[in-house]
Amino acid sequence: MADLAGKTAIVTGASRKKGIGAAICRELAKSGCDLFFTYWTSYDKDMHWGAESNEPEQLKNELLQEGVTVDCMELDLANSEAPETLFKQVIEKVRYPRYFDQQCGLLNKYRLF
Repeated sequence: MADLAGKTAIVTGASRKKGIGAAICRELAKSGCDLFFTYWTSYDKDMHWGAESNEPEQLKNELLQEGVTVDCMELDLANSEAPETLFKQVIEKVRYPRYFDQQCGLLNKYRLF
């Protein structure tokens, strides 16, 4: 993967350490990319795969060991105010994002570039 040092990515849907969102976060962090990820634990707990409430914090700590800036928040992306809340938090906690990986199709109308 390319060197992404100094870039920031948002990854949605990283509730579980074994999920696709977490795998994407790991690969981006290995490439030097700073990260902000969202999770919605109550959704995953209701699914057949389940989720542990501390998995997002465990993932954050794992990613920090790669030497990148990482933050996260629990966010229901079905909420109409979620995109604004998300981007405000990312800019405040990390920096303006360059990449966006969504694990759902709810944010289609918001463009980064």
